Amino acid sequence: MSARYLYAITGDDAVEDTLAELGETGIGNTKIETLVEDGITAVVSAYQGSSVRPQRTNIAAHQKVLGVLLAVTTPLPISFGTIADNNRAVRTALRHSHADLKEALERVRGKVEMELNVRWDLTNIFEYFVVRHPPLRDLRDTLYAGGREPSRDRKIELGRLFSQLLEEDRERYTEQVEAILRGCCAEIRRGEPRKEAEVMRLSAWWNEMPRLLSRRPCSRRPKPSMTITPSISMVPGRRTPSWTCPLPSDAHCRRPAAGAFQGAVLDRQGNP
Repeated sequence: MSARYLYAITGDDAVEDTLAELGETGIGNTKIETLVEDGITAVVSAYQGSSVRPQRTNIAAHQKVLGVLLAVTTPLPISFGTIADNNRAVRTALRHSHADLKEALERVRGKVEMELNVRWDLTNIFEYFVVRHPPLRDLRDTLYAGGREPSRDRKIELGRLFSQLLEEDRERYTEQVEAILRGCCAEIRRGEPRKEAEVMRLSAWWNEMPRLLSRRPCSRRPKPSMTITPSISMVPGRRTPSWTCPLPSDAHCRRPAAGAFQGAVLDRQGNP
């Protein structure tokens, strides 16, 4: 018996008709199948081999299955390249991780995950902070008074003050945005800003399709110096059949781990 390639876990066993429309479009041009164990469904296909090359065609096939599932249910995507020895290994893992999988499915049911990135839309963020923060302006003017060049230690002192004020502003703005989002989000997670001009990176699980793209969630207009960029990270559920999830290997797509399946190769006993 051939191995089984895994795409996702779902609590909806009525996805067979939807998956049947895909035909033999699984990885390696195989038929998409389901394995059901006590209300938990694994979406799989036959596979010959012990590993999967991250080729564009393979990633596209994996993504296509997830896209079809996302249109009709709320699945737990499985990391690209996850293989089980056979059907028995999959079923064993489903039984072994049943409680965790059921809890994770309930946690994401009907949710929409989005990333919210906020940044200062400025040419020179340091000068902007000099204008906004008198202590920084006073120290800068003192150090460079008369056109002199300050010592290395004094430059470090100036840089530390700027970094401190930058973090304080980030924290204040992040708390303000989180206070707004809590009214419509089940969970909010913070990510570390990757660039100096970034204010915040938030990942939020919305209870319903967010209206962030059509209207602002608050009455106050954002300041001209700041740009808010919502970006879809994962969109499960029936409300948004036209949107798709990014590649399953995307590090920014936050999702519950699919129990023993996540990023593992399972043996015949369902062990990673």
